[in-house]
Amino acid sequence: MKVALYARCSSDKQENLDRSIPAQLGALRDYAEKNEYLIYKEYLEPGESAYSDDENREKFHEMIRDAKVKKFDAILFHRFNRFYRDQYKSMFYKKILRDNGIKIISITEELDPDTIQGFMLERMIEMMDQVSSMQNAWETMKGMTENAKQGYKNGGRVPYGYKRVQIPVDINRPNPRYKVKWEIDPEKAKIIRKIFELRCSGSSLRKISDYLNYTLIPSPSGGLWDSSTIRYFFLKADMYAGDYIWNFSDMKIKGKKWKDKKEWVIVKNAHPPIIDRETAEKAKVILGTSNNLTYINSDNSRFILTGKNLLSKSLFYCSNCGANYIGYDMRGSTKDKRYLKYICSEYRKRGALACVKPFYIPKDWIEREVINEINNRYSSNKKVEKLIRDLLRGEKNKGSQIDSSLKRINSDIRLVKKQINKLTEAIFAGIDKTILIPESKELAKKIKRLEKKKQYFLDEKENKKSIGLDHIVSIFKNFKSIMSTGAYGQQHLTVKTFVKDIAVDPVNRKITASFFELPSGVLTSHSFGGGTPYR
Repeated sequence: MKVALYARCSSDKQENLDRSIPAQLGALRDYAEKNEYLIYKEYLEPGESAYSDDENREKFHEMIRDAKVKKFDAILFHRFNRFYRDQYKSMFYKKILRDNGIKIISITEELDPDTIQGFMLERMIEMMDQVSSMQNAWETMKGMTENAKQGYKNGGRVPYGYKRVQIPVDINRPNPRYKVKWEIDPEKAKIIRKIFELRCSGSSLRKISDYLNYTLIPSPSGGLWDSSTIRYFFLKADMYAGDYIWNFSDMKIKGKKWKDKKEWVIVKNAHPPIIDRETAEKAKVILGTSNNLTYINSDNSRFILTGKNLLSKSLFYCSNCGANYIGYDMRGSTKDKRYLKYICSEYRKRGALACVKPFYIPKDWIEREVINEINNRYSSNKKVEKLIRDLLRGEKNKGSQIDSSLKRINSDIRLVKKQINKLTEAIFAGIDKTILIPESKELAKKIKRLEKKKQYFLDEKENKKSIGLDHIVSIFKNFKSIMSTGAYGQQHLTVKTFVKDIAVDPVNRKITASFFELPSGVLTSHSFGGGTPYR
């Protein structure tokens, strides 16, 4: 019988126990040899919990996919809790495997699920595993909550302006434990105080980021500052006033970011404050009332020139820095006064150091110019046919590029897998695992990145659709009605069918629109309605 071996451990601590991957593999290989099973493949998943989100357990799902095409006859586990601790998901995936004729064998919990006794025992084991895991989670949460209340930190990134300090506890033990507290980083704390000072004196988020960039102060990531980073500091104003807030994010429910406030653990005066409470409260009030600029997402946006073109490249972009032009709903001094414009996203986010100061382009003007140009260019069937040939040629080239990328990624994946297998064998052979395990984890992360990249190109290949004559002709026949009364999503798709890209040159103040197959058209600056088209 041909079998697959699956081994998983969820933490570094398990590496020191009999639950480590080398220990599991050793037992699984011995069991396969004893029963004269042929090993098809070993699926190894270090550092993944049996409660992990499905997308995180890539090796597990690779094994499920291989099982569906009958690449092996059975799967060997060390225990059922290596499979899934969630009873519902465990039953779900076991049904998929058994429906495909794949046996599921726990080498330490042998039972026959086809008998009544075996079926009941398997359900009991699943339930006990899930209860055990829930109990562990509850105990861990209780300990971490108490740890937070004592003023210690429960891991995570140290906020900008502070530094991590390890405090020894139980120093009389042979191996004393350490807990973490935050102390002020004097140099970075000066920057935080300056940021709050500027905000409380009336400076906008953008002006603050410009000040920091022009004074050559590196951002937390080492690059340029932007408004979103500055905004984050004000959202965390209470933390900079000395409070520690923990257990506020929700990791379990998809689409939900924050837990109810009653579940938050808030410890007052848990660490040295960088700002006083009055400053923190004032900054929060200003943040809640001063946002007069709203970003508009490209999906089904009223800004029909945003997003990607049919060749998956930028439709509307800045030729100076390469960033997309994005739509903004700008509100004036009164709430009823609004201006819809396009602007360079890089300039908007990071200021003039990232891109020269561009002009704001009125939405109505540029969209009207583009639509009129489409009407002028594609007024005959011959011109439409030229467009179709160009698009089909582009789709063919794109397909070749995808195949080339997939070939390169598959080669990289095979190379990394070989490296992981060599490390695993070295660990199993008795070489010091404290040296090899970190390298093995880095390789596992690299595999994850490559697999995600591979999936992206596979999705692109699957979704790539040829554009036919009937499709283009239908769009053009309904062009005027779509652009006047159609949904924003329809208008966006229609424009993308004809427009290859629109480039903005902020230095020479020129906009150039390129259309499929036909020569580029230039949208010149001109006045309309008594005003200027951009500023």
